[in-house]
Amino acid sequence: MNNLILLVQRSLLILAIVVNCVNGYSQFYKLPSDTNFYEIRSLFYQNNINSTDTGESGILNSFKSWENYWAPRVAPTGSFVHAAAALNWWNLHYEDFAEASIDFGSTWTEIGPKTNGLDGVGRLNCIAFDPTMEGTLYVGAADGGVWKSTNDGVSWSVLNTDKLPRIAVSTIAVDPSNSSTIFFGNGDRDDRTAVAVYTDGVYRTTNGGLTWVNITQNMFPPQNNLYHVNQLLIDPNSSKLYVATSVGIYKTNNRNASSVTWSGPYFPTNAFRGVVRNTNTGHIYAAGTDIVRSTDDGTTFHSLMTSAFGFSPSWQTGEYPYKMNLAISADNLFLYVLCFTNQLRQLVTSVHLN
Repeated sequence: MNNLILLVQRSLLILAIVVNCVNGYSQFYKLPSDTNFYEIRSLFYQNNINSTDTGESGILNSFKSWENYWAPRVAPTGSFVHAAAALNWWNLHYEDFAEASIDFGSTWTEIGPKTNGLDGVGRLNCIAFDPTMEGTLYVGAADGGVWKSTNDGVSWSVLNTDKLPRIAVSTIAVDPSNSSTIFFGNGDRDDRTAVAVYTDGVYRTTNGGLTWVNITQNMFPPQNNLYHVNQLLIDPNSSKLYVATSVGIYKTNNRNASSVTWSGPYFPTNAFRGVVRNTNTGHIYAAGTDIVRSTDDGTTFHSLMTSAFGFSPSWQTGEYPYKMNLAISADNLFLYVLCFTNQLRQLVTSVHLN
């Protein structure tokens, strides 16, 4: 009987925490030491399995924000103890850092965009440069469309994306053969839990942003918040376009055709955040829950998650690596991978490209 009473009390405590968490997660450093992240999450979904409250400030989105914030911060067991201690320490000492006089030699200056009357368009997910017009650049906002500047960011204009079905932008690519042709992939890759920011595909303009068309032909199921277009890669030597998505890699051989055809997805059970090209060899690399390579222009892809190639499979645990970036060194000799997941707080690795 005592055990039953304790179980009921604990369940009520967790339920109270679940209710409180949707009102803001900053107070969670006050949690009792035996509170467990995984228990809270499990109980929430058990009690809200049939919820239809998917509005921006609804209970599902609010809890998703809390869940996404705490998942990479708790201990592997789900304990908040270490995260709470770190937050308490920061609250006590952050003013010491704020008042410290440290010169990092930074010469950064904010350049916007701020021309929407709201003092900014919110978080920016990506930036792209016109390969033929110096001073022309494009940025994609998390929920604000595509913006263009022709004077190094002094002034900005939105590229007629406001009335598209989805204006969350995660990646932009400018065609090097004709800079009036621009592609962008939508869906907010850094807020994958929010219902409002799923993708409906890849858009293309051939007139510098006056009009846009969806060239993915409904490849992605509508209103599925697990689908995101994360990065686009243009092959400058052909008409190929590669698309890294949360459901594999897609490729087209005719990106500028009136009716674009696609192959893929390759590795459809894997989420890919980045895709890059070695300009010496033409090999294509993509990273996500796997790291893959194509040596035949995207006809086939093969996993590189082997000790022989130099990568550790330690993060291949099935979770979405929601902070993943790839880069190839300027001499095309090294591939760099930056990964941040729930299991690995941060991993930077480099591999020599033979």
